[in-house]
Amino acid sequence: MRNRWHGPNDHQQDSMAQGRGIERGRAVSERPILEHMSGDMSPRLAALLFLERVQVDDLARTRRWIGREGQWAAEEAARRSLPPPPDWVIAYVRRGAGEARLPEAVYVGGCSMAPGRPTAVSREQAVAALAEGVAACGFCRPDTALGVLG
Repeated sequence: MRNRWHGPNDHQQDSMAQGRGIERGRAVSERPILEHMSGDMSPRLAALLFLERVQVDDLARTRRWIGREGQWAAEEAARRSLPPPPDWVIAYVRRGAGEARLPEAVYVGGCSMAPGRPTAVSREQAVAALAEGVAACGFCRPDTALGVLG
């Protein structure tokens, strides 16, 4: 399984860039590197310049990881996308064990007023339920959407 944090060549490229002030072929610091003056440089300045290069490389690597994590999250969200809601649903009244459920109301699929876990039905079943006297939701008005008045 491929680690999502590291690409196949991250360690190699990062170690090659370490100490040279480059990130995949381009300079990461706008300030000139004073490596050619190492004899004139104080040990403290050399250490601070080295620390800066390390931190710039770490920041670039962290930004790559953030980009990859964002791509990974987007791919996961796309894979887990929810199916569209059904066109019509009927909510049922719960009764005792072994007793038949009674239809409570007909709703347009995705109506936030439908209680519990309503059952998806076809257009014909929704029309038939309304014709038999099952109530229509007063919020989403499936009777109007189905063309059934009364």
